[in-house]
Amino acid sequence: MDAAIQPQLSLKVDNMTYITNCSVVTHMRLLCVAPVFKGVVAGTAFKYSLIFDNEELTDLQNVQTLVAVVNPVFDKNITIEYNENSGEFIQLQGRNLNNVLKTDISITIASQYCSSMSVTDTMVVCKPPQFSPNGQSTAPIL
Repeated sequence: MDAAIQPQLSLKVDNMTYITNCSVVTHMRLLCVAPVFKGVVAGTAFKYSLIFDNEELTDLQNVQTLVAVVNPVFDKNITIEYNENSGEFIQLQGRNLNNVLKTDISITIASQYCSSMSVTDTMVVCKPPQFSPNGQSTAPIL
């Protein structure tokens, strides 16, 4: 895969074809950003193929169906009051938040990651990193 000059992803839905460029992450992984779909309803399934050096591969094995979802939206103007000694969790509100993989969500505070994250359709909850009295994080760096 890393020998491909310009890998692409082709998505077909409702007699429309969308093609987007991909980046080779490793010899086993591509990163393809989905194009903006006009008039596609959430829940719509896509047929897709990969294009390597202008050769379309349509017989892909062990690949899941792609389905359109509504983009997640976080509420604006978030104010968080947090007492670092109480062991409280931080809650971020929004809509369609569980339309992405939990592993695709990353929340950091002072460049340290929150842990113990849970995601629902309207809320992301995480435990902020612990900080020592001098303001430095005592949480392990991931």
